[in-house]
Amino acid sequence: MDASVSCGIGYWRITSDYESGDSFDQCLYVKRIANVLSVRLDPERTEPDGSDAKWGFIEFVMSEDEFKEEYPKASISNQVRLD
Repeated sequence: MDASVSCGIGYWRITSDYESGDSFDQCLYVKRIANVLSVRLDPERTEPDGSDAKWGFIEFVMSEDEFKEEYPKASISNQVRLD
């Protein structure tokens, strides 16, 4: 919210989660993206609000241990390591 007010930049996204642990019903949530500098939008967009972007990413950094815990079946490429 601070970036939205101070420099006119802000992002949010829609996520879903199960209503409860034993339900297949899902609820939608609108959540802010706290770090506006972590958002990467299609550079070929022309609308100021990015509504015509064909793709977008939210980048974040995590340790190798966190990555292995979150994505146990994935392999780590040397090309993406930050250390």
